[in-house]
Amino acid sequence: MQDASNPSIIKDGFFRGRKAAQSQWVVDFLGGVLRMLIRFNRFVANFIFLGAAALGLCMTASAQSAQKPASAKGSVPDFTTTWGVARGARNGYTNPGYSITNVEPEMTPWALEQYKKIREGTIPKDPARLRRVGMWDRGRENLDPSEIHCLPWGPTRLFTFDHPIEIIQTPGVVYILFEGDHAVRRVYLDGRDHGGMYDTYMGHSIGKYEGDVLVVDTVAVKDLTWLDTVGHVHSNQLHVVERITRPEPDTLQIDFTFDDPKAYTKPWTGRRVFERLTGIKAEILEYVTCQDHLEYDHIPRLLQGQPEIVEKIAPPL
Repeated sequence: MQDASNPSIIKDGFFRGRKAAQSQWVVDFLGGVLRMLIRFNRFVANFIFLGAAALGLCMTASAQSAQKPASAKGSVPDFTTTWGVARGARNGYTNPGYSITNVEPEMTPWALEQYKKIREGTIPKDPARLRRVGMWDRGRENLDPSEIHCLPWGPTRLFTFDHPIEIIQTPGVVYILFEGDHAVRRVYLDGRDHGGMYDTYMGHSIGKYEGDVLVVDTVAVKDLTWLDTVGHVHSNQLHVVERITRPEPDTLQIDFTFDDPKAYTKPWTGRRVFERLTGIKAEILEYVTCQDHLEYDHIPRLLQGQPEIVEKIAPPL
């Protein structure tokens, strides 16, 4: 039996008690850390769950929004892409060749006189050539103000031209970019009117959205251009309203209403349809009006000091 009064025994008991106390403190500390980690993990798990739920709700709302029709309140129809003249039927309609209408409008004597000259000799007498040309006939080249005489094309004719167009929509302006001569139309959406505008080749265009339709109103157009490539003329009293829609995902449709009391006895309508272009076909390339005339006739003659040939005679049909 050990003596409790022995100093060595007392010292040994002291250190044992101290170690026991330290061990208990470590156990208590680790237990506290473990409980904190458990609580933190629960918090993180709840946070992740709530975040995932919120993300799911956002994705669902986005998907539902994407499925809404373009005419939903506050939405704007999407026309921004590159479009090419449709060769076949689109939305039940086929383009009438180079014309903007498949029904001849009733003209005033002033317009009819010009139109007869423009159309003179353009219908091939040879039946075989007539079958080849079909609807793709055009006005006389020597009277063409743009193709031969190099004037700008006007606001509507390039829609009948066999070159793509690109539409870019911004909140304040819709830009219509034509490959033909790199022409540009600006349709202003900021609520302005036509007040104070002078006549220009492209005219002055303002617009607004009506549901899934972009309505474009154009006036102040110089009377030197044609409305289409067939040769329909107009005066500077021309007023054009265009209704641009996307009736099918890959189809653009433009319905025109022309009101020109000097040239036509009453307002008349036209239509053009386009197909969405993708890949390399969607690139707007370079097309310079009168390039052949300038490169092979005008400029060489100018450099050689020779007089320019003013009028080109259309080839026989």
